[in-house]
Parts: sequence; structure tokens; C-alpha cells
Amino acid sequence: MIESLSLTERKNIGWDSRIRSFNASDIVDLFTITTQRYLIIFDTGNAPEQMQELMEYVQTDLIGRQLLVINSHQHYDHTWGNALFADDGRYPAPIIGHEKSVQLLKEKSQEALGFLQEQQATRAFLSNVKIISPTLSFSERFKIDGGDLSLELFPTPGHLSDHVSAWIPELKTILAADTAEHPIPYSADGSIKQLEQDLRYLKSLQPELVLPCHGGTISPSLIDRNLHYFKTLREKIVGVKSIKDVLPKDAPRHIQWGFEEAMQDLGLDAREFSGFYRDLHIQNIQAIVNET
Repeated sequence: MIESLSLTERKNIGWDSRIRSFNASDIVDLFTITTQRYLIIFDTGNAPEQMQELMEYVQTDLIGRQLLVINSHQHYDHTWGNALFADDGRYPAPIIGHEKSVQLLKEKSQEALGFLQEQQATRAFLSNVKIISPTLSFSERFKIDGGDLSLELFPTPGHLSDHVSAWIPELKTILAADTAEHPIPYSADGSIKQLEQDLRYLKSLQPELVLPCHGGTISPSLIDRNLHYFKTLREKIVGVKSIKDVLPKDAPRHIQWGFEEAMQDLGLDAREFSGFYRDLHIQNIQAIVNET
């Protein structure tokens, strides 16, 4: 969870200079894309103050351009900075998201507000966060023509039902948000098959760069590693039925492919990753078993 509102710009390690990446609270990476017509903010982090700091970084980029904001999906670390861009915020701008984002917030408004209030009770630095829906929504695809660059937004609902990713064809670059993730992918809805389908679609675009919101990588090989992880997990689970009656924390032992083994198979060091990903590995096991 959020422990501070730190924001740092990531060093450019190979992407086009019109894209800038910012790490927010050591939790999530946010992006800005500067085109001839627009300054586009891709996700708004954990709080309006964080977004205010980001806007100070990009003041020069904003000159002569219209501001647009994109919410990839309605998880807190991607949207709690929306208030800065609301009609009464310091930088009012259209907030673009999938129509299911609006629907999700209506259906789960009390749940979202309850979680926010719970966090605000112990983290005063979140006091200015408001739950704000996208103000411009779409259902299938949404194209932003920036003049020199275009962004094509499309649904990738495997992570969350309202999730969207972005393709910049001129740069052969994907803003994957949470569809692809380092070290392992995450389906909040347990829709592993859908997430695999989304990953295969991203791969079909033949990107040269893939920028996820978690992991700090740019390599398109991330998609292959995520798909390989699920493929191997399915192979390990085949024939294992008793796992349904096993406590979740014991699941990796029963398929003999614990987090350490999984990371080793992916060429990674398990010690580099937090307990979140250990728990996620177990969650992925349970989600795949529940498909059968």
C-alpha cells in the first residue's frame, strides 16, 4: 500500500523521447506522451499532489498543447490522482476510460469509497483524493490523433473488466498498463484465459517496445515471459484435482512449482520481489484450478 507520495522520473532506457515515465510511490509507473496536438497523461497515480508534481515536470511539454488524461482501469494506483484533472481541479481536462470504468464505479461506489476512507484514516497525505470517473468513455476502440503520433486505445479486460491498453503505431510501442507485468501477470478478476488472450493480442502487434505500469522494463520479451509463465503453470496443474481442498498457502507445494521455482524457470531471482508476487503466484494457481 502507499507509504509516501514520492515521484521520480525514470531514466530513458531506450524509448522515444516524446514518452516520459514516472515512478509513483515505488508502486506504479505513469507515462506522458507529447504529440504535436496533445500532452497525454497515461494514468494518474495515487493522489492529486503526485499529479501536481508530475505536471511541474512537464510544464514545457504542455505549452501549445491540449491536455488529455487516460485511465487504463479503475485500480487506486492508476486513478486516485484524477481530482487534479476534474472540472474544479487545477488542470481540468477530459479523462478518457472504458465505459465499463463508469459502470464499475457505479456498482462498487461504496466499496471504493470505503477503501479510500480506510486508507485516509491512517495516511493523511491521501486527504485530497476523490473517487472520480472518466468523463469521456468508449466501448470498443478509441483513437487519439496527435498529429505526429497517434494512440489507439483498446480493451484488454483480463486484468480487470474495464482495463485498456494503448498502441502507438508510429513507434511500435505498447503502453500495456497492467496487462503485462514483471515478474508475473495479474488477473484481479481471476480471468486467466482472458488475460492470456490479451497477451497474445499484444504480441500479434509485433511491438518493438512494451511499457508496463509495473516492472520498469521495456522489452517485448515480457509478453513471452508472461505467456510462458501461464503455460508452465497449466502444465504443472494438469491432473491435480485435490488442490481444490488444499489451503491456498499450501498450493505451490502440491504442484511442486513454488514461487522460487517459477522465478528460476523465468530466469529471475525470487529474492528481488515482494511478498505481493508470492501471494499472486498462489492466486494464479487457484484461478487456473477453478477454471476446471
